[in-house]
Amino acid sequence: MSKPSDACNIKVIARFRPLNAKEKNNGGTHTDYVVLFEGNSVHVTPPSRSKSTFHLDKVLTPEATQEVTYEHCARATIEDVLSGYNGTIFAYGMTGSGKTHTMFGSDLNSPTARGIIPRACSAIFEYIAQDNSDSEYTLKCSFLEIYRESIRDLLCPAPSGSSGLKVRETPERGVWVENLSEHFVGSEKEILELIRNGERFRSVASTNMNAVSSRSHSLFTLTIQQRAKDGSVQTGRLYLADLAGCEKVAKTGATGELLEDAKKINQSLSALGNCISALTKAKRGHVPFRDSKLTFILKDSLGGNAKTTLIVNCSMHGSNLDETLLTLKFSARAKLVTNVVKVNRLRSAQELTAIITKLTKEIEHLRIYIADLETQLLSAKPTIDISAIKKASLVRYTLNSTGDENEISDSSDISRSSSTSDFLSLSTDSIAEEKDEKLNESSNGVSDTQNKETGEDTLSLVEARLDLQRTKEESSLKIREL
Repeated sequence: MSKPSDACNIKVIARFRPLNAKEKNNGGTHTDYVVLFEGNSVHVTPPSRSKSTFHLDKVLTPEATQEVTYEHCARATIEDVLSGYNGTIFAYGMTGSGKTHTMFGSDLNSPTARGIIPRACSAIFEYIAQDNSDSEYTLKCSFLEIYRESIRDLLCPAPSGSSGLKVRETPERGVWVENLSEHFVGSEKEILELIRNGERFRSVASTNMNAVSSRSHSLFTLTIQQRAKDGSVQTGRLYLADLAGCEKVAKTGATGELLEDAKKINQSLSALGNCISALTKAKRGHVPFRDSKLTFILKDSLGGNAKTTLIVNCSMHGSNLDETLLTLKFSARAKLVTNVVKVNRLRSAQELTAIITKLTKEIEHLRIYIADLETQLLSAKPTIDISAIKKASLVRYTLNSTGDENEISDSSDISRSSSTSDFLSLSTDSIAEEKDEKLNESSNGVSDTQNKETGEDTLSLVEARLDLQRTKEESSLKIREL
């Protein structure tokens, strides 16, 4: 049980990296810049082409430090996860745009150089150390990569040549990776050690665009379970994804195996773009999550139960104009995706008992209220058939709640051999008899005014009786669900 769901859009933040040595050597003056910043807007002004403007949640200029990046991109998500929500942060952009630097950093232990993932781990354990609620915390993590549409466990690598892990989905559990190892951790040091071990097995290579280019998507998942003193359990999941960059083969110079890597990377990123486009259509139809392992695993993060932050990494140099424009257009579409999130919380036995007690008292009150209304209804109209009204209201409620005319609650006194149409006709006959009686009363000298008042009172009581019957049934269903 959890509180009602909330809707929120994907949060989009653009981070522009400084010029690298190659770009400076090829002309790093301001005349080569094609990007201008204005608050949280980005203006792209290509030579001899019209200006394009993109409005984002935040724009981080090349001067932004790793700490500033964490504050704007991740702190709120970490707080949400500790409050029982699911949270996702993933970096997207062209190859060599600084995604891995943003997510991991150049040094996991350096106060200035470490990225979002090690800072998030530090913040979580700092929060736990300061918590005075006597809650019991359990943390476990997993680390995988998607290389050429094959899922590999980076914390428990399979022998070379082994088939990849499978992605499964069930209504109860959602989407998960079968046989992916999960490791319980008790300190920041343990998590960072696991990350270091996992990074050693990640697929990387050197290209003309990046000396250490990620050839796979990586996903680090941290599950935080909090058990309170009253027995209630709250679970938050944090998904941290470093996506491989989209590539232009003419720029990267990829050949042979690197070319095959680039094909699979671009294919999976195209599938991600297709899912984003499908989710933002006015009339949502089929969303092709299963076209790629990446989109299938991130299904909850795209229109599902997760507060998602997308970091788009870009270059502001003119030589990367096309890639920057494509990245920003992707971010503009992603910003329109709406997720429906809720707190993942299981109530304690005491809370459930209190709810049942409250609903039981409410039902008893409604029973007395219904009996009083039936008495008033019979006083106003002695010939009315109360049992027929009960049967008709039960049929009406059953049809509204299940949509099946043949399924009637066991608690009713209606024979299962009778069809729904019989009950509906019974109700219709009862109403017809009332109309005939009203006409007879009118013909016997009863004034039109009196007849009108009696009819209105009767109909009002009937409507009240039906509403109360539905409330009673709904309360019973709530108790059965609990």
